[in-house]
Amino acid sequence: MAIYKEKNKKKYSKDGRSWYFRTYYNDLNGNRKQKTSKMFLTKAEAQDAERTFLMNYEKQKDLDFESLTLIYLKEYKKKNKEETYENTKNRITKHILPVFKRTMVSKISIIQFEEMKNNISKLNIKTQNSVITYFKSILRTGIEIYDLNIPIFNKIKTIQCGVTPPKEYQVWNLDEYKEFINQVDDLEYKTLFSILYFAGLRIGELQALKWKDYNNKIIDINKSYNKSGKITTPKTSNSYRKVDIPNNVIKLLDDLYIQKSKIYGFNNEMFIFGDIVPLSRTTITRKKESYIKKANVKRITIHEFRHSHVTLLRSMNYTIKQVATRIGDTETTVIETYSHLFESDKFVISEGLNKLEL
Repeated sequence: MAIYKEKNKKKYSKDGRSWYFRTYYNDLNGNRKQKTSKMFLTKAEAQDAERTFLMNYEKQKDLDFESLTLIYLKEYKKKNKEETYENTKNRITKHILPVFKRTMVSKISIIQFEEMKNNISKLNIKTQNSVITYFKSILRTGIEIYDLNIPIFNKIKTIQCGVTPPKEYQVWNLDEYKEFINQVDDLEYKTLFSILYFAGLRIGELQALKWKDYNNKIIDINKSYNKSGKITTPKTSNSYRKVDIPNNVIKLLDDLYIQKSKIYGFNNEMFIFGDIVPLSRTTITRKKESYIKKANVKRITIHEFRHSHVTLLRSMNYTIKQVATRIGDTETTVIETYSHLFESDKFVISEGLNKLEL
């Protein structure tokens, strides 16, 4: 902050005004700006004008929620995978913006927050808390980057609840899988569903497979294919892995390779399931539903092929570590997701301890 007297008298106003102030401030985009005032008759008037400018600027320093959301999403996109970004953006657009879009951030009320909570109350608790967390993260951006005054911020709390039991998934045992796969009359889809069941791949990992990723009875998982139709890195660092496959799947893959290699222009850069582009998720799901109907077995989702694979491994007494390594998860994730499958371990341990002679 500084007060100046104009040295060049030719720049004085007609009534002799020669004093002015020059100050710096940050705009709402974080850019440093300079403000030079008009001329004043006295130094005291210039000082008063400067104080008034800065006070009014502080009062007006606010953003509408939609603008702040765009700023938040811009930064979020830099730090997250595209599919994660799109999912977050969609959730914010669907559940948060309709309530707060036109509201100035400093004016957001607890009544609006309760309205949002009521709108999402039919979602599961985990999803509700995810929405609330995104909402608070957007407001935090306004506080940390723009020093906005947001009175409601500390009143925003996630929903507290008891321990949620692990979600129960539908899975196929080996007999149910056989009933299903016996109805699959297309080699490509028979191979696809066999890999899902006997290798436990995520759908994006399966779609991203190219022929160059299959070698010497091993599938190399090194990429994924997202819902937006783009090749990305796998879900986590643990997801990079090499999966050995059983002989029945090797036979199917080899037969499929022979079939596909007859296509004009075939090369190992082509996708195993598809050609120059992978089969879409909707197409795979539609085929699955058709074969389930023919086989008259219970319905499972594409992702539940993965759960069925874990169940199969557990029935064969593989350890948590072996399962986690094979499906590209951490041991902690496997325990949290499939704890019911490993329930018997504690009894096995106690039985072993009971055999000790003390």
